[in-house]
Amino acid sequence: MVASGVAPGWYADAANPALIRWWDGAAWSEHTQPNPSAPSPPSAPQSNTLPLPSGPYVPPPFADPTPAVAASSAPTSSIPAMPTAATTAPPPPVAVPLASAPTPERPAAAPLSPTPYSPAIGSASTPGSRRRTAPSLPVSEPVRLVPPTADSVGVAGFPGFDEPAASSPTYASASSTASAPTGTPWSTATPFTGATGFAQPNTSSVDLASVDYEPMTRTWGSKRAASERVASGASTGGSWMLALSPLVFLGFAALGWWLTEGATLSTSPYVIGGLSALAILWLFVGAVSDYRRLGSLGHDHRASVAWVVAGPFFYLLVRAIHVHRTLRTGTAPTWVYVILSIAVGVGAAALSLFIPRQVGATELRVIETQLTSDFLQQGLDYSVLCPTEAPGAVGSSFFCTAYDGVDPAAIIRVTWVGLGEFDYAIE
Repeated sequence: MVASGVAPGWYADAANPALIRWWDGAAWSEHTQPNPSAPSPPSAPQSNTLPLPSGPYVPPPFADPTPAVAASSAPTSSIPAMPTAATTAPPPPVAVPLASAPTPERPAAAPLSPTPYSPAIGSASTPGSRRRTAPSLPVSEPVRLVPPTADSVGVAGFPGFDEPAASSPTYASASSTASAPTGTPWSTATPFTGATGFAQPNTSSVDLASVDYEPMTRTWGSKRAASERVASGASTGGSWMLALSPLVFLGFAALGWWLTEGATLSTSPYVIGGLSALAILWLFVGAVSDYRRLGSLGHDHRASVAWVVAGPFFYLLVRAIHVHRTLRTGTAPTWVYVILSIAVGVGAAALSLFIPRQVGATELRVIETQLTSDFLQQGLDYSVLCPTEAPGAVGSSFFCTAYDGVDPAAIIRVTWVGLGEFDYAIE
């Protein structure tokens, strides 16, 4: 409720007579000053103190202990009894009157509230110095500030602050208000909270989203930085050894046929085994040579030498995949191997079919033994006799005779169906 007709000025605070509060014409402000007309508070009575001893403390002499039981029932012991101190009652405590104890002449004061600090204006103290003013508002019981009435008397005679020049109102009002004094020589609007802890840091400008909460990791780099390798080529001698291996195998087969006279000699298995070992050695030498040469050319991804166990085609295929990923080239050995394999296979089939050859006596003796064994399995006790020479081309035929004891029993027609393979029929 706003009281009209009350001029702005300093008035006695209804909550604390020891203070005066500024009335801006419409509402109370937060500006307070000590009331110069308030009676000074009575000084606290001095507390009674106990007199100090004038000499050194001397303890009382020991007295004989009073026996707790009768002499007749006390146990006998050879240990002498220790003297004990006499029990004396402590002196009664001296009642000391409290400084704040209420008396009939002086009622109990209301509990004090924290009072803000205010810098001293016009003094020689430092800018940061403050001093505590009289208590303003009680803490335990809220007090409602009542606007002054028309009969209220303002506090005059306060030098320089009867008519404040600057306006700094705390509460806004729809009606016209007077300006609050710009300078507050004894207090500030911000109350002193009495906090004694450490000041909290200002985190308003800290971007917490930029803080990395990931765990720290520690790595140790190598002493020498690994240089980046650049592949410079893909053509190697080992790869072409594998690519031309079909022609090499064909040459080994021709050499073995010539050395064994068409596989008719008794040493044929040894010759064929030796030539097969040379062919396998050729493949491994080519794969190892190609693997090392690719490494020297800067290829980090290479085909393993173990792929050659499955055959040169699989090694060259894996090699072409790795090299093509690096250089987008280097697949020529693989294509050459595929083309030569097809050509050699077709050529070998043509030679076995169309080139005439003669079969020797050794190979014919093998055919006689196999035919006799087949007849025995059929329950026929025949002995077979073939000529000493016969054509050996695929598709050609010759005749053998089966004897039942002494007389001929049947004529057998033998036909070549493949290289070293034949079929027969009884005529």
